[in-house]
Amino acid sequence: MESIAAGAAVGLIECAVCQPFDMVKTRHHLSSQARSVASSLQAIHAEGGFRRFYRGVGPEFAGMVPKSAAMYSSYDGARQLLLAHTSLDEVAASVAAGAASGPFEAAVVQPFQVVKVRMQTKEYVGRYAGSLDCAARETRDAGTQISSPQTPLF
Repeated sequence: MESIAAGAAVGLIECAVCQPFDMVKTRHHLSSQARSVASSLQAIHAEGGFRRFYRGVGPEFAGMVPKSAAMYSSYDGARQLLLAHTSLDEVAASVAAGAASGPFEAAVVQPFQVVKVRMQTKEYVGRYAGSLDCAARETRDAGTQISSPQTPLF
């Protein structure tokens, strides 16, 4: 339990520090007109000041605790199983457990990342009232796409 709490705390700090750069990264991924990091930081600041860098941070913060819980608990469980039931040494078991924990972490974090990217994307500004509205609408739209036979999934 201590490792889950510590991981969540470190994740929240990481999120707060890295959010402005994550905003720049997202913008560069979504735009073919990406400029330098410095010019992107200036452009984002011009859009809405310091607060603009943290648009979409709510889902990131909200997803950090379950993400950390999924990652650390699956890592610890896999590592204990590997050490108890295989001849792997400590290092090999840790590496294998780390690889095994990745899919659990990714499955938990993905929905939060979708909301975060929607909130950070310039084209979506004004479309959602906030992160909760975005999550609700994306969930509703995803359910419609899955249940609608004429909508291709891939």
